[in-house]
Amino acid sequence: MSNNESEIFYIIGSIMTILANVPEITGHIKIKLQLNEFIKHHKIL
Repeated sequence: MSNNESEIFYIIGSIMTILANVPEITGHIKIKLQLNEFIKHHKIL
């Protein structure tokens, strides 16, 4: 395996890792946004 090929595999691996983590990251963002709305709502009351 040449150096170029191993770099390509490394990049593909990185992209796959990021894509695998995207649902978790977006889930955390959604939870934070919901918490912020919840807190704002209760400060008004």
